[in-house]
Amino acid sequence: MTTGIENINEETLTLKGKEKQIISTKKTRFIDASGHKYLIGIIRDITTRKKAEIELEHYRTKLEDLIKIRTDEVNLKNEELQRMNKLFVGRELRMKELKTIIKEMQSKNEN
Repeated sequence: MTTGIENINEETLTLKGKEKQIISTKKTRFIDASGHKYLIGIIRDITTRKKAEIELEHYRTKLEDLIKIRTDEVNLKNEELQRMNKLFVGRELRMKELKTIIKEMQSKNEN
């Protein structure tokens, strides 16, 4: 009351025979025209919002895990493709060398 600083808190509220609820409380000071100080409070039930935030966090984590798995799979396939590409390029170069050698040998045999 003395500082006038607004106070906002999230709290768990358990009512007899009911599920726990999460509430947001907001308290602030109000001074009327006569200079009298009053404490004004607002309480909101944010249970549904909090449950939705938890569910979204769960899905975000699950999605990140799936993305990591898929990224790892793509990286493995990419490495395999690069290895195969090197093999084929090496094979093509070797074939060119062999063709050159064959032509040289044919040329020598003709002379």
